[in-house]
Amino acid sequence: MPLSLSWTKYGSQCHKTYPDYPGTYWGDASLLEQPGGDYQVIEHLRIVDKAARQIRLLAISKIADRSLNNTEFSLAAHKNYFMKPLRQMSKSVRFMGRIFPNEIHQPTDSDIEIIWKSKTDVEIYLSLKPYNAPKSITVNIALDLSNKEDK
Repeated sequence: MPLSLSWTKYGSQCHKTYPDYPGTYWGDASLLEQPGGDYQVIEHLRIVDKAARQIRLLAISKIADRSLNNTEFSLAAHKNYFMKPLRQMSKSVRFMGRIFPNEIHQPTDSDIEIIWKSKTDVEIYLSLKPYNAPKSITVNIALDLSNKEDK
């Protein structure tokens, strides 16, 4: 008999309790995202918000900074500079003897673009890829009554 553990939704909140396991477990809430959109689950929104907060500070520090310019060397250096938060998010961390898994896949060079729209206007595009997280776990258990001694 399969044991199915799934999230149950109640309005805009989503929680589940199990009679033989302590605690309340929270699932996806209503994020007001269109069907098929990228941010339908809180796990995706959370990591994008984390990256955005860190990269925003890096971008603000480069306003009117002539080290960010349209030369090949500057573009390569600043791609590396703006990818630093994503590289950090892609590494596991050991804390108090416990390993916390990385949040995203290791970024590649193709995950960032710096585009000059004019002499004074720059746009930076970044892409990150999250890891999967289970929302439902099904455990199947089979009983094997065969006896090797009976043969």
